Amino acid sequence: LTGGIGGGVYYFVKQNTESKPQSFEERIQQFQTQLSQIETFLNKPENSSKKLTYSTTLTTLKTQLTNFPSLPNEDKEKAVKDL
Repeated sequence: LTGGIGGGVYYFVKQNTESKPQSFEERIQQFQTQLSQIETFLNKPENSSKKLTYSTTLTTLKTQLTNFPSLPNEDKEKAVKDL
């Protein structure tokens, strides 16, 4: 995301992940927060031209979640569907 939302999210996530690895639950929460912010951003009429870029970001987030190494496949698939 651009501007305040993206910078704030990145800073918060970076500060809170450097000291310890994220649990799967934390990772899911982070993705859901990011997806929610992206959807809110895209629903603003002035941002309609940016939808392609952010739909790519959405796909990337879901791919990262699917490839999260420590989960059985069924759990990963369920988590991605829940997003």
